[in-house]
Amino acid sequence: MKLNEVIELKQQHYFRKLTVILTVVSLMLSLFDISALAAATDTKKQSPIESFVIRGLDDNEQAVPNAKINLKSENGKYDYTLSSDNRGFFKTVVETLTGHTVRGIMPGKYHVSSIAAPTGYQLEKSNELIEIAADQANFYHLYYTDASQGDLVVKTQLQDGTPVSGVVLMAVNQKTNESYTAPASDDKGWTKLTLPTGRYQLKVIFHPDSSEPQWAPTVTVSANQSLTTTVDFGKTKGEMMTTVTDQTTGDPLVGV
Repeated sequence: MKLNEVIELKQQHYFRKLTVILTVVSLMLSLFDISALAAATDTKKQSPIESFVIRGLDDNEQAVPNAKINLKSENGKYDYTLSSDNRGFFKTVVETLTGHTVRGIMPGKYHVSSIAAPTGYQLEKSNELIEIAADQANFYHLYYTDASQGDLVVKTQLQDGTPVSGVVLMAVNQKTNESYTAPASDDKGWTKLTLPTGRYQLKVIFHPDSSEPQWAPTVTVSANQSLTTTVDFGKTKGEMMTTVTDQTTGDPLVGV
C-alpha cells in the first residue's frame, strides 16, 4: 500500500470519529435544551398564585371576621392555613407544615375545612372543593351559618300537673325543617334538648297508652338561654266492664 493511501485511510478514520463525537455532543445539547425547557415550563406552571380572593360571609351577606380555615390540596401535596381580617378576607396564608407565611397558593384543587370560627358561627359546607388556577378569577365566598344554641326544657304532664313519663318529643325547626328528637321524659315528666337558635314546633311521637296529647306548643329558642315549657296530656277513656251475678248463688248471669 502506498504512503498516500495510508494517509487517506487514516484521515477517513479520524473523520468518522469526529463525526460520531459531534453527533453525540449535538444529541446531548438537544437533550439538555429539552430538559431545560421542561423545567422552565414546569416552574411556570407551579408558581404560587397570589391573585385570589376568598371571603367569609354570613346568611345576610355580611362579613364574618377573624376566622381560620385549612386548604388541603386534592393530591395531598400542599397544605395551607388561612386567616381572615376584620372584613372577612382571608389574606394571611401560612404553609401548615413549615409554619412559614407565604404570599401565594400553589395552583390546584383544594378541600376547605374550618379550623376556628367566630363565636356563634360555623362553616356551612364542610370539605367544600375550590380550585386555584392561573387562568381564572379565583374569587370565592365561604358561607357561615348561625351556630348559636339554646336549651329547651319540657315537662310532659296531665292537665292537673301530674307527670307523664316515657313521652318522646320531636322539635321541628320551622325555617330549615330539620328535626331533633328528645330523650324520653323521666319519672317526673322532664326532658331536655339543646337546639340551634330558631323557632320550633313540638310534636309528640310516642306516649303511654294511658294518656293522650292535648296540646304541644311552638317555641322560640334563643342563644345561650334556657326555655321551659309544657306539653299537656289528658287521660284516655277506657271501657267499663261489668258482670251481673245471681244474688243467691253468686254465679254470673249470661246474656244480661
